[in-house]
Amino acid sequence: MFDRVKNILFESDFYHSRLIIDTIKGENPKRQENIDANSKDEYKYSIDLFDGFLSFKSIGFKQFIRASPIEVNIDNLGLEKRGGISFSKFTI
Repeated sequence: MFDRVKNILFESDFYHSRLIIDTIKGENPKRQENIDANSKDEYKYSIDLFDGFLSFKSIGFKQFIRASPIEVNIDNLGLEKRGGISFSKFTI
């Protein structure tokens, strides 16, 4: 989950495909203006999709892990193996 997102640009041909992320980059850290000395740097994030892109500015993100790592011999997991879809902030 990204914190304090602004300046969002989004382009995709998602009517004909699924939104699949190719790469995510955070670059160009800049000190925020008019913020206290304990504030975090703001980054420009670029998310390249196979059929488009998403970019925005943010001070960072939080990652929630819902399950312990497992070892598999495949390059993807189905919904059942991943435990379904959840936006819960509960972590292991």
